Formats: sequence, structure tokens, C-alpha cells
Amino acid sequence: MDIDVADVLEKAADHIRNGWTQGRAFEAVDGKVHCCAEGALGLATGAQVALDGASSYWTKFMQADLWADAMEALENYVGDDVDAWNDAIGQTQDRVADTMLRLAKELRNNGST
Repeated sequence: MDIDVADVLEKAADHIRNGWTQGRAFEAVDGKVHCCAEGALGLATGAQVALDGASSYWTKFMQADLWADAMEALENYVGDDVDAWNDAIGQTQDRVADTMLRLAKELRNNGST
């Protein structure tokens, strides 16, 4: 299971690098979807999102069990609720993505499946 979660975290980090936001799961900026950590984990597990002005909504749901496992792993790693950690004052796009990648590397080093 750790390897599957590591895959999700790496994909989520890519989504964060492509566009990050705080205070909402998704945001459209210059025609690009920006996402928070939780939204990135959703996209990395197969979710699709539609943006309509200032609002967003899921058009396809994610692999819920895998998303929950990735959320739990990230929460345990950062010691906080994923949303609170993502939205913390002073948090940065690079720190969110880098943290996901560090955790993925640790999970891969554990070698669990």
C-alpha cells in the first residue's frame, strides 16, 4: 500500500507545481487549474473537477480508499490536518510539493506494497 500512496503523492506534487492555491480546493488562474494539497490528492487519484467562475465541483470522483490513505499518510507526516497545513500563513507552493515528494520517498524506502 505504501507504494500506491507514494505514487499518489508524486502525482499530487506535480499538480501542486503546476498551480497551487490556499483557502479552496481549486481555483482557475489564467485558464489553468490551481489546487490545494487535498485537491491535488483528489486529482492524483482520478478525480476530475470543473470550474465555474469562483466555484468548483467534482465531475468524476476519485478512488476514495486510496485518496483517504494518502490523506492519512500526509496528515501523519505533517502532524496536522491537510487543509490547515496547506492553508497556514507562510506556507508555500514549493514546501507543499517538496513535503509530498519527501514522504513519497520515505514510503518507497519502506518497500511496502
